Amino acid sequence: MSPPAFAYDDVPYEDFPVTESHVDTLYVEARRAGLDAVPPRRARILELGCAHAVNLIPMAFDLPQAQCLGIDLSPKQIERGRAHVQSLGLSNLELRCADVMELELGARRFDYVIAHGLYSWVPEPVRARVLTLCRDHLAEGGVAYLSYNAMPAWGIRGAIARALLQGVGAVEDVFEKVRRARAVLARLEQVQPLRGTAEGALMKIEIDALRDVPDSYLLHEYLVPCSRAFYLCEVVERAQQAGLRWIGDVAPGSLSPAERRRTRAALEGLADDPLVAEQLTDIVGFRQFRASLLCRADASLATPPSWSELLADSFVAAPPADPSPGDSAEVRVVLDALGQRWPRDLPLDVLAEGLGGEVASVVDTLGSLIADGRVRLRPRSLPIVTEPGEQPGVSALARFESQHRSFVTTPLHEHSPLDVFHSALVALLDGLHTRAALVEALADDIEAGRLKLTSEHVPTRAQLSAALVGMVERGLNGLALTGMLTA
Repeated sequence: MSPPAFAYDDVPYEDFPVTESHVDTLYVEARRAGLDAVPPRRARILELGCAHAVNLIPMAFDLPQAQCLGIDLSPKQIERGRAHVQSLGLSNLELRCADVMELELGARRFDYVIAHGLYSWVPEPVRARVLTLCRDHLAEGGVAYLSYNAMPAWGIRGAIARALLQGVGAVEDVFEKVRRARAVLARLEQVQPLRGTAEGALMKIEIDALRDVPDSYLLHEYLVPCSRAFYLCEVVERAQQAGLRWIGDVAPGSLSPAERRRTRAALEGLADDPLVAEQLTDIVGFRQFRASLLCRADASLATPPSWSELLADSFVAAPPADPSPGDSAEVRVVLDALGQRWPRDLPLDVLAEGLGGEVASVVDTLGSLIADGRVRLRPRSLPIVTEPGEQPGVSALARFESQHRSFVTTPLHEHSPLDVFHSALVALLDGLHTRAALVEALADDIEAGRLKLTSEHVPTRAQLSAALVGMVERGLNGLALTGMLTA
């Protein structure tokens, strides 16, 4: 029924935290749709197909009052995740090895259900079961996140996947599957009868993009026999049949939010149904991935709140960006004020006071900027500092990840890659080391051979310490820009 766990055990998928799946985002979008969603701080969260909980662990860490449950078919993945949960002392996160088809949750209800990287890649009965689980175990006001490969962009990719599957044949060994698939790709690169045409160019782009992808991506994305992509209308219809209602999407697409909003508005006159305009926008925007939000069909949807209502108990943030040619003076002032503070956030009243204006005068500007994706709305203020102090610190989660992963998860639920030096630096940022102590600890690591130099020149201790002063300073500033430094 479900895909064999051994494939994931032999070639683990290189997964990262999925930014748009964080319950902060789901909460904001649910409220914008008029759903009375539960605030993230005290949410009950279920993730189906959680692997080793790389997406769920940061949520459980950042939301200690939330209750989290992760489900995955792979014993090895769950075992690895449990070890990390235990090391971090997360009493609010349970990981369970179970087949979705046989999963029993009793009367448990969840405020958020996350199914990322699952729906498009499992057999049809499992897809139906995922929707049934969402319907049966979503609380009133609950939100389900369902990601899937989307049409039309996956039309070409689906054709390549079919070619790879047919070229690989019935071989069962996962490593041999990957070897044969790469041989098929090499042959497809050579045999391109449509070279020089628009169709041939599209095919070449997709084939070229697969040349250097990891084996895990090729295996789990392209060599899954039951894999398929969906038009939005198909998923909405399936959700309705399962007793669910579509309320929006959160995955980034090929169009910016502003471009998407303008395109959808231009297409709305072609049909009475807003869903049709949304589907047409996918087609002209060549959408390739969706993360749809669903609620129970019997959930009460109120009139969507105004921007002033949404902003009253929220926080806003925006990264530094050059103004657009058509930006008004008000927009430029707001973006500049938020950009100078990034990645920290501000409540509405503090922002308005800092701009010397009334709250009402800022609301409309912020609303349009949020709708266009240029300002981010946060349901809680993130504990970020932007100036490295004398004893800089990061979270215990970041220090743990620096020693067990190739990245750290930022408070924005984004992954930030680490090289060897920055892994060693982050591991030391417990808020107790002064900058001088950081330099000396890193110098000790280098002299003891625990941290390797790329240069063949062997510096003296004084030279090494002098070089490390600048490296530590640049490293701390870089961490500050990603939001890693905490108060």
